[in-house]
Amino acid sequence: MSSDLDLAPFLAEYQIDADLGAPRTELSTTDTRTARHTSSIEELLDRFGGMSFSNGLYRLHRLDDVAAWNETIATAWSETAHRVSVFAYDWLGRQFALFEQEMVLQFSAGVLDWVEIPGDPATFHNQQLTVHRQDALADAFYQTWLQSGGARPNYSMCIGYKKPLFLGGVDWIENLEAIDMDVYWTVTAPIIAKAIQVGVGGVIGRIEIDE
Repeated sequence: MSSDLDLAPFLAEYQIDADLGAPRTELSTTDTRTARHTSSIEELLDRFGGMSFSNGLYRLHRLDDVAAWNETIATAWSETAHRVSVFAYDWLGRQFALFEQEMVLQFSAGVLDWVEIPGDPATFHNQQLTVHRQDALADAFYQTWLQSGGARPNYSMCIGYKKPLFLGGVDWIENLEAIDMDVYWTVTAPIIAKAIQVGVGGVIGRIEIDE
């Protein structure tokens, strides 16, 4: 595959973590469930998939994991099914996905609304993550977490909310914990879907989680 993806500004700003990433895998033929942007995501993750940056602040998914994360996000927000390619995540476990019309969406397990970030993957990395690092990744909050004695998350972990913000949790250190990211989202995604369904002030009730 020819390489048109230039992430020089991003790589000048973010140092690769030698001890927090995942084992590299070969380019996958897995269906990433997106019609228009598969090639750009494949190129990005073929080169950088599984890598961790800036002491665990930001990570890129392995290409093999994209389809499963697309399904997880669609569990929470059904309107995204077959329309996004999840390619990265931050220390809080917030997922970044490429959506139609070359827009990046940020999904958080703590809130019900996603954040729209204009641009393709290169623009996202070279501009949003460099110029707007704090807004995009909550860098200062992460430094506070680390200074409090919190652990650096490796590839499969994140620092998640014990009680989601949409259920009244506070956005501070006391409400954070290191947790397996797949478990975190598997539990939270159906709760998000139900909370969206019932609306503000509604009663969520019982939710079944498949093993």
